[in-house]
This record gives sequence, structure tokens and C-alpha cells, in this order.
Amino acid sequence: MGLFEIQVSGRIPKYFFGTLMKKFRDELSQAVDLCKGENVEDENDFLNLIFNLPMDGPGHVEELFNEISREDLAKLPNFNRVVNEYIEEEFGHYIMMEALFDYPEYRSLGYGTFTGISLFEDDATIAVYDYDGNEVMSETRLSDFMEGDRGGNNEEIEEGDEGYEDLLKIRKIKDANPDFGFSTGDSEYTHWNINEHGCKFVDDELEYPGLEKFHNENGREHGVTIYFDDITTWSFMVETGDEEFDFSKITFVGYPGSHEFRGNDVAFSHVFYGEELLDMEENWHRDKGIELKYGESRGLERLDFFLYR
Repeated sequence: MGLFEIQVSGRIPKYFFGTLMKKFRDELSQAVDLCKGENVEDENDFLNLIFNLPMDGPGHVEELFNEISREDLAKLPNFNRVVNEYIEEEFGHYIMMEALFDYPEYRSLGYGTFTGISLFEDDATIAVYDYDGNEVMSETRLSDFMEGDRGGNNEEIEEGDEGYEDLLKIRKIKDANPDFGFSTGDSEYTHWNINEHGCKFVDDELEYPGLEKFHNENGREHGVTIYFDDITTWSFMVETGDEEFDFSKITFVGYPGSHEFRGNDVAFSHVFYGEELLDMEENWHRDKGIELKYGESRGLERLDFFLYR
């Protein structure tokens, strides 16, 4: 069996969209009123005090109690429970996220991992290795790897045109993944470039139905966005059976909304080999920062703007 690994490394941002659980929303306004320190002016400030406990370590517990006394925290039974559980167990920020927020099942939906959607930018590097760790393609900057040999979009290419076969291959991926949220039919918008290796870089007007469902059920008011600024390596494993690794079967899929949300340097968020969406595993190296924004403090860094812009 041929087993290969596509590695993408660099400073790769992730965005987690969720909603503060109702039991905490019911206590949040009172929590702000109970704070007597100088660093909590609004609900976003207080929520960050709680969320940052695992990041800042035991010293942050003292900071918390400089803002709100233990007696007043006890008046907020749900926040009090989470704080006491952290003091007893010193769990990490992933468990804190699970304790505080409702969120889409990003991994089961095929959109990313527990921590949300990764936006791979063109300053990252890419390499391919075989099962034994031998280089199939040496590490290359994505901006260089992406340089197009040819391209097109579905609105301009018709049957018989150069590029029509490329469009058919992209539509084959769409047909094989009907629940992923690709644009189709009258709503289809797909633009692509193909590099010298035959890899396709596709921007598609994805609908992200799982995220739309989550937004429709939870609304905007109590939403939270967590931005992970990570130095990391993502691995995408490819099984080729008895066949050799074929670069022309790789399709990197991006979403135009991510350009407006993050910037034009975003290259892709999802990787397919043939018609199969590849799972992604992270080898985290270090973070440059984690930022939580709640409610109106998010500005345009919201799920509804990401989806509908």
C-alpha cells in the first residue's frame, strides 16, 4: 500500500466560531456588576478572565480574584463551578472551550478540527514525503508552489473550451461530496488555477451548510470567535494503494469569503486527493497568541460575516 504525507508548515491561523452556553449567558451581566477591579469593563473582559485561566497558569487565578471576590464568584454558580474545577484539575484551554461554548462539530463536518477552520496562507511551506520519510517533493514556499500554469472559472468556460476538462474534474469532486457545501447548479461559482505539477487550487463559493445550520440555530448576539495564531505543521495522509503518488490528483479548496475575512494571502482551507477529502492532523510547535472576542467586541470577525459577508 502506498502511504504518503503532505505537510504544510508555518504560521497558520485557525478560527473557532461558537456560542456561549446559555447557563453562562444568564450569569454574565451580573458577573460584570460584581467585579470590583480595574480590568473588567464589559462582558468580553470577564469572559476572557475565565477563558485565559489555563493559558496564564495559577497566577491568573489570583488576577481573577483581584477582579471578583470568592464570595461574589459563588453567586455565579456556573462560572464558580468552572473556576473551581480548573483550580482542582488545572486542565487545558481545549477543555475550557468545551466547558463554556457550544460549537459546530468541525471535524465530523469535514471543515477542520476541534479548534475550527484553518486558513493556510501563501507564506507557509509545503512538502511531500513517502511512508519511510523520503522526500517526494522538497519543502517549497506555497506562493511559489501555487504559481499557475493554467486556470479558468465556470462562468466563462463552456463545453469544448480549453479548460473544460479541468472543470469536469472539479465537478466530479463536488458530485462525490454532496454534503460538503460546494456551489452547484445555477449557484455555482468556481475559479481555479493549476500549477506545473497539475495540482488544482480551487476557490469555490462554499455554502458550509453545517456552519449555516449552527448560525441559524444560535444567532449572532452571543457568538464567540477565538483566533489561534499558531506555528504548526499540518499533515494530510494519502493512501494510493498500488499506485504512485499523483500530484494531479491533489485539489486545494479555498473559499472567497476567507479572503474578505482574513485577507488575500489565504490559499486554501481543505485538501482533496482524487475525490476524497483528506483528514488533517496537527503537529503544534508553539503559539504566537490566542485571542477571544465575544458578542459585539468581534466587529466583523463573526461567523455570519464569514458565511455571508
